[in-house]
Amino acid sequence: MMDLPTLAASAGLPAAAEIGQMKDMAATPDSTERIVNLSPAMAAFRKPATPALYTFWMLPAVLIMAALPALYVALVALAGYAVYYHGAHNFHPIMIWGGIRLNWRLQILKLAVYFGPLFGGAIMVLFMVKPIFARPPKPQPYTLNPDVETELYAFISGICRTVGAPIPRRIDLNCELNASASFRRGFLSFLGHDMVLTLGLPLLGSLSVEEFAGVLAHEFGHFTQGMAMRLHYIIARVNNWFARVVFERDSWDKMLAEWSFEVQGVTMSLIVACANFGVWFSRVILRLFMMAGLAVSGSLSRQMEFNADAYQINLVGSETAERLIRRLTLVSHALIQSRKEMTQMWRVQHTLPQNLSQYLALKLQSMPDATKARIDDTLGLAKTRWFASHPCDADRIRQARRLGQPALIACAEPASRLFANFEIPARAVTLFYYHELRIPITARELTAFRDEAKARREQSEADSAALDRYFCGALPLLHPVTVPPRKISAADVASLREQAGQFRARIEPVRAQIQTAAGDFTAAEARAIQMAAAKAILESGGQIDAAQHGLAEPSAAAAQQAETEALEAQRQAAHALRVVTDALRSHFTTTLALSQAPSEAEWLPEGESDRMAARPLASFLNQFAPAWPLLMECRREHAALAALSQLSSNLAAQAGLGASSQRLEDLLARLRDATVAISNPFQKEKRPGCIFDQLTADQSGATTAGMEAKARSAVEGFMALYEHALAQLAEIAERVESEC
Repeated sequence: MMDLPTLAASAGLPAAAEIGQMKDMAATPDSTERIVNLSPAMAAFRKPATPALYTFWMLPAVLIMAALPALYVALVALAGYAVYYHGAHNFHPIMIWGGIRLNWRLQILKLAVYFGPLFGGAIMVLFMVKPIFARPPKPQPYTLNPDVETELYAFISGICRTVGAPIPRRIDLNCELNASASFRRGFLSFLGHDMVLTLGLPLLGSLSVEEFAGVLAHEFGHFTQGMAMRLHYIIARVNNWFARVVFERDSWDKMLAEWSFEVQGVTMSLIVACANFGVWFSRVILRLFMMAGLAVSGSLSRQMEFNADAYQINLVGSETAERLIRRLTLVSHALIQSRKEMTQMWRVQHTLPQNLSQYLALKLQSMPDATKARIDDTLGLAKTRWFASHPCDADRIRQARRLGQPALIACAEPASRLFANFEIPARAVTLFYYHELRIPITARELTAFRDEAKARREQSEADSAALDRYFCGALPLLHPVTVPPRKISAADVASLREQAGQFRARIEPVRAQIQTAAGDFTAAEARAIQMAAAKAILESGGQIDAAQHGLAEPSAAAAQQAETEALEAQRQAAHALRVVTDALRSHFTTTLALSQAPSEAEWLPEGESDRMAARPLASFLNQFAPAWPLLMECRREHAALAALSQLSSNLAAQAGLGASSQRLEDLLARLRDATVAISNPFQKEKRPGCIFDQLTADQSGATTAGMEAKARSAVEGFMALYEHALAQLAEIAERVESEC
């Protein structure tokens, strides 16, 4: 297996990446804490008291836990003695049984009866002995360089001083959704303060600075528990050993499984059966010992976790501690889904994400709100199991609320901001993580996944800016824009160029009035949609805040009147803009026609590329125009359905919800039929299904929530396509204008 520097080089990381640097953190001077100042927290933090009861009971628990491996060793010795006794004392009785003159088949059977248990028992004992010498895998750590990560080291040092914990000598990174502070050299560091802090990339890429501080306070809280922590370290080592030997499989287990399928003959089958029995028997005994160990230590371990949580709560506050628990639950769900997708990705596409934390963050952002709500709602249903080493999330949330502590640290910046350049260690650790999983991947097979939500947001902002700049915020609001074909002769190019060049000068003096009228139209449209939703709620027996909705009284009649007034205001704003929009439409069509004129190549630097780009965009707008009214109806009905879905489940609400859902389903079906023949101008390769199916592929309309999500995807998707196509044409028209 390659080491970290080699892997980092293969991934194209900078040579200055802090790979394998092991320096003492305690000797590192503090840097300026640019993201958060910990000084007030240090002064105000109050160390939670360590309960004396479980400290008193920790020593008996350690003695019991230490006795369990000793008891297993005794069982192994007993099994070994049984095999020895069989080999030393049973040969003669077996061979003389029935006499020595029996036929050769019975003689062979007696040999098998003797040698089968002898060899099989020896193998059984061997597999029982194997767990005693099992050692945990020791992956090469990615250790951060304190000379590079000065701010991160200073932040962690500050948290240690705040909670009164020793400063770790080293900080390692891995790809687990976890953080841990442990003795750096195991029992060799048992009596000192030589410890290492291990941080998981999924944590660092998903948490804020204040949440990350809470995680650190919890981990370092353990190291303030003195002798109780050290005794618990012994208990944890024993429990981890039991869990590892029970559940992990190594090359010996794989060899025995293959041998079981390939073996032939009665004698060899008997030997293999004895070996399999030995493996099964040893794991049954180990599992029983593991459960006994958890029963002995579980309650004590949970009390230590509660005490460490108190450090977290006293530092970051009860609200942040509860938010952290909920956040980690979502991240855990996203991580499970991400690993499933990555398995499929490697199997089908032979590629993997180059940055696991970034990929996880993208999955978390794209997680549907309904899924987040469902996961969050299940937290209160969790119960702490009798054998659990950690309390359930519900119990931890209850403790946070009971303590009711204010926050001493408040910083919503991403925790990754504490790094000098988080991308460098994230990519290196991700690649090494794949190699630890025995995935033979190279840097060429890694894929950089971009933030699609951020890209869509940036694209939407750029499109809105282009439309506002060209149309003064007016034309796209009133009705769908079409670009009717218009041919311009070479003789008319000069005069039309002159007109196009003068148009902007004529419209600029009235841009402010146009934008005001456009703003009035937008506000009236939003008001009409709001009142339609309010009316649907009131008609279904729900209640609204009249003052919040700008109504004199919370009645369906008042909402209907307000909707009528909003529609009238929208009509008046549209009438005021009519002359301007007609002029803008004519100018837009003429300018685009100039880009297609025969002589355009002589005076347009990008004439040929603009000519080719404009045609599919104009075709899309022309084909989409008939579906515009349906899209607006879907938008209004979706707002009504979203409002109704918030009501309690009374009969009237259910009836209104069902009727709205049915109307929306019919509208969506009509919208699909109206757009089924339209091609997406931004797709380079043809994809299966029509645009509607592609936009709603991840949504199902089987339930009300599914129908709402499907409508939202369709409305937002078509609006984004329409605005992007129009913005691209507006930019082409701007380039034409600039040459006129």
